[in-house]
Amino acid sequence: MNWILKHTLPGLILVLGFTANDTVSAVAPGAKPAAQTAKAAKPTEDEMVLKIAEFARTRITMAKLPDGSFVPPETAAEKAKPILPLPVLKQVVNTGIYSEMRNACGLDWKTGFLGMMDKERSKKTWSQKQLAYMGLLHGVSMGMSSEALKQRGGCTPQMKAALAKSQ
Repeated sequence: MNWILKHTLPGLILVLGFTANDTVSAVAPGAKPAAQTAKAAKPTEDEMVLKIAEFARTRITMAKLPDGSFVPPETAAEKAKPILPLPVLKQVVNTGIYSEMRNACGLDWKTGFLGMMDKERSKKTWSQKQLAYMGLLHGVSMGMSSEALKQRGGCTPQMKAALAKSQ
């Protein structure tokens, strides 16, 4: 297991990562991660965020623009350029993971997502395409986190209590 994206709240640590097969898994509090093979190189958090972002970007035509239309396919020139800076990608992915943790525990997750989107819109820095991609990336991060949480038994009472205190 190549570990990435560690979320820590009081009384809660959730670590998400990719295996060699690019499936996401999670380690809940008190659990021991699966042994890593000696040959597996540990990717950095940045590398893993970029991997998630790249996965989402291949699905950019699923993102909706404010007028209800879908984002058109990207040209080769558009694909050659980063769609968002790495710090923003990290923020969106981490918000997606946190949103899914709250969702899995039956808590409101939309407030965090909507707050992030409102903040980014208010900057007036991003195009409509970039904002639509942020929404898509958030959803992809939630989906990956959902599978990871299911693999580890879902929301625990300890996790729910910690998340409930954090918002």
